[in-house]
Amino acid sequence: MAESKYDKYVLKDSYKKVFDLESFSAHDDELQCGFIMAYQPVDKPFLLPPKMHQHDFYQIICFLGSNPLNVREFDADIELAMGEEGEILHINSPTMVTVPPGLYHCPLNFKRIGKPVIFMEMMLTAKYEKKHTDGSTGVSYDQEIKSKKT
Repeated sequence: MAESKYDKYVLKDSYKKVFDLESFSAHDDELQCGFIMAYQPVDKPFLLPPKMHQHDFYQIICFLGSNPLNVREFDADIELAMGEEGEILHINSPTMVTVPPGLYHCPLNFKRIGKPVIFMEMMLTAKYEKKHTDGSTGVSYDQEIKSKKT
């Protein structure tokens, strides 16, 4: 097949193993438009990440049922801490959460997974960076997880 002048706008097979399951995600170095997107299935409980943090960009976090014909089919209990006081949001149905720049959030606790869910993040930034409440900085989840495994 002949190359298209629009091939530079197409990203195929952008698979990464972030949690235990393979994810579909694209970072800005791949998209080149100031945007990061991650689509990650979750099939068992776990805590992510243990430290509260904030970003200098908007982040939209989505929780969906994994049945593509009915994303309302949701059987999970998830908790997300928000604000420096750590107020807990209880998520037990398909939900979208906007995290504005500077708002501390996490940990994110996938407490119970009855049926797999989709955890999707969209970030309006070219580079993922976070700052913890103690002033230390961090990297992306996939980099954190990789460093723990090595």
